[in-house]
Amino acid sequence: NLLRSAMDLSNEDIRELLQKQPAVLTFSAQHLAESLRFLIEELGLNNNAKTTTLRSLVLLYPSILTYSIPNLQQKIDFFTHILGFSIQNTTNLLLATPQFLTLSVDDNLQPKYDFFREEIHLSNEDIKKMLQKNSNIFATYSLQQNITPKLMGLFAKKLLFEPVHFSKILLSYPQFLDRSLNHYLLPFTQYFLHDLNF
Repeated sequence: NLLRSAMDLSNEDIRELLQKQPAVLTFSAQHLAESLRFLIEELGLNNNAKTTTLRSLVLLYPSILTYSIPNLQQKIDFFTHILGFSIQNTTNLLLATPQFLTLSVDDNLQPKYDFFREEIHLSNEDIKKMLQKNSNIFATYSLQQNITPKLMGLFAKKLLFEPVHFSKILLSYPQFLDRSLNHYLLPFTQYFLHDLNF
């Protein structure tokens, strides 16, 4: 009843939600109400249009309802306090890429941030611009299995990229990280280095 009334969910919506995240049934109505209220208030989702967006977000990632408020707060704080996004930009980013709310700050988001700051030497502003152009870099890709092999294995070691080179390419076209290392980036590099003798 709470989910139906709070977000205008149909019976079909609730069935879909429970199929994706049956653990929702183990949480009290109070917990669910507090989680929804927190997201609505913290992200400024207090008009009909944004509440509809929250409804879509919860249907897509119902696990969000199972997180504690300190857990959700830590994730929002990462974007507002660590990255320095405004609450409006944070809301826009989280609604556009809701899987951010499913990721651990300590095990996922913070290590990626530290990597780009310490290994790639991007500034805070550079990281923000990069994420606004391609949120997949933090939301989807593994640091160890995807990002590091591409940036450190290929670009730093093979192409001898310096920090200034990383900054230019990651800010102008961060979508290159969406490309497969083995099926696109390595063959592309091989073609220029060996076939064209660059």
